[in-house]
Amino acid sequence: MSNTVDDRILDILIRNGRATYAQIAHEVGLSAHAVAQRIRRLECRGVIRGYTAQIDPQQLGRGLVAYIDVRLLATTDPATFERLALSLVATQRIVFVTGRFDFIVELACRDTADLDDTVRQLRSQGGVAPPRPASSCEPPMQPEVDSTIDGMAGSAEWEAVPPRAGHMARLADGWTTNLRSWSRVDW
Repeated sequence: MSNTVDDRILDILIRNGRATYAQIAHEVGLSAHAVAQRIRRLECRGVIRGYTAQIDPQQLGRGLVAYIDVRLLATTDPATFERLALSLVATQRIVFVTGRFDFIVELACRDTADLDDTVRQLRSQGGVAPPRPASSCEPPMQPEVDSTIDGMAGSAEWEAVPPRAGHMARLADGWTTNLRSWSRVDW
């Protein structure tokens, strides 16, 4: 019974890290005191490592999300890169990976200028290898824009036609975007 109850307590905390002992007790059929003891035991064993708030980066003006593949220079200490990447405001998380790259870095930036500044900072201070050249099998596609005002002469209230899936734009330093979300960049 102990593991089943602990699993149910953990499920509740995963859904709502702010649930009170009384709320959890009601759901698992124990007293609030018994739930508190179980939670303290789970914390002491390291099963529960902490509690955190989930923040919406868009609400903070950081709606531009980028996932960056990073290859370090052979002379770069990975721990040094990790410290730098985690110290940047735009960094949401970094993941050590195997294969062609060393890390995947998730960024949440204010705009393309912020993204560019963050990338330049990682490149200049983080010991990141230069990007590999990329090639394309197709010519670049341009988004279609409807410039008509639709009966609203003189009004600035018009909308661009959203780009079709697959429309890509090439930005500085090898960045590509489908004009809605950013794609990975080889470093």
